[in-house]
Amino acid sequence: MSDRIERRLVIAVLCAISGMAAMVIAIFGRSLGEVGVMMVLVVWGAGALTFFGLCVAHAIDRTPKGKIPQVMSGLLFIWAGGSIVGPLLSGIAMRGAGATGLFGLSGLLLILLALIMVWRVSARAAPEEHQQEDWSPILPTPLASVELDPRNPDREAET
Repeated sequence: MSDRIERRLVIAVLCAISGMAAMVIAIFGRSLGEVGVMMVLVVWGAGALTFFGLCVAHAIDRTPKGKIPQVMSGLLFIWAGGSIVGPLLSGIAMRGAGATGLFGLSGLLLILLALIMVWRVSARAAPEEHQQEDWSPILPTPLASVELDPRNPDREAET
């Protein structure tokens, strides 16, 4: 879908949906029951756990080919920083309000990110279509199926 619609809008929609689901759990969690919370958690996870790949695709669309490794390193560094700061903030939120605080914080941050993405769409134009790479599926392959470079001197010694 993000190949046909502006990626930032898709990210905004995913964040808004998962943010609203988190707020539903924070506000109505006790009255939903176990099955109800699980169903809302599926909606939360479908949005909150899927948009990193879209963010990567969006960043790559705007990156010159020679700078892609640096951009990916930066994105992984930011992700790692979030993996450190997120649990600290979540712990503080949970200390104050328990599970309500955890999902309330998640909901607020996801809705904030959705608003930032909508603002970014209006602040900067989408990359032109010729700047984006064509989509093509890449299937995972085991290392054994990869042909080794025949010019490898270590391989020549084996034969």
